Order: sequence, then structure tokens, then C-alpha cells
Amino acid sequence: MAVLQETLRMYPSVIGIPKMLNTQEDTIIPCSERGPYGQTQLFVPKGTHMSIDVQSLHHDPDYWPEPEVFKPDRFLTTTPDDVSREAFIPFSAGARSCVGQKFAQVEIVAILVNLCRSYRIKILPKDDVKGETREERQTRLLRNVSRLTSTPLNLGLAFEKR
Repeated sequence: MAVLQETLRMYPSVIGIPKMLNTQEDTIIPCSERGPYGQTQLFVPKGTHMSIDVQSLHHDPDYWPEPEVFKPDRFLTTTPDDVSREAFIPFSAGARSCVGQKFAQVEIVAILVNLCRSYRIKILPKDDVKGETREERQTRLLRNVSRLTSTPLNLGLAFEKR
């Protein structure tokens, strides 16, 4: 599960979660000093439509040391009280989080196990670059574009029946 969770952290299936401030009055939300103008509070008028930027949250170095590095270990050592758990929301969070979250996670693992059991998965030879380091290759192959979801740009895979 740690590999799946780290994959969802780095490449969330949904990059933004729309929310509406549903209060009777204006609200002030505390924010980090890393805001665009160094502010520590954000004024939000009632009825404001907002969006949680999941991709930015999942790559925030305040919560995730070395956020661009694939490290499943970070999910093996965290506890439910760990601050990073609050910054990990691939299925949203709270009362309106995805009701199918557990089912989706089990289904993803089952599909991956069946694929890996039935096929050898290889990167297409045309994507090999001579003299390239592992880190350079990883950076090049895992580039993605964020639209409605995170989509890989140039990752060609070959599935060879076992």
C-alpha cells in the first residue's frame, strides 16, 4: 500500500477539489508565511468558491521532505497523528471524502498484482537514452501535465505475456 500511496501523492488522480465556504459570515483563515505577500491570514468572503490544489499540497516541502523523490517509506513510518497525513488527500478528506476510497485502493492493488503476474512490463526501447543516469531517466519519463488529472507525457510501456 505504501507504493500506491506514494504514487497517489506524487501523481494524484484529481489535482483540485472544489469547495464552497458555507458560512453565514466572512472568515479569516490562518496561512503560512509562505503566502504570495508574506501574509499570515487570508480573508475569505462568505459564499466564496475555492479549490484545494492537491498537487501543490502533495509536493509541499513543509509536509513532504524531498517531495519530488519517490519514497514509499514515508508511508511505512507515519502514524495517524503525523501532520503529513493531513496533507495527503488523494480522495479528498472529511465528511465529503470519496466513499469508495478503500474499494478503489484494494481494486488498484488487485489490478496491479494481476498485471504484474501476467505480464513483464518494460519501458519501450525507443525511450532508452545511452549514458543517462537513473535520476535523469526517471525525471524524463515521469514528466506529466496537469489538466483535469495528472497525465504522463512520454511514458511508453510494453506488456510481454509471461
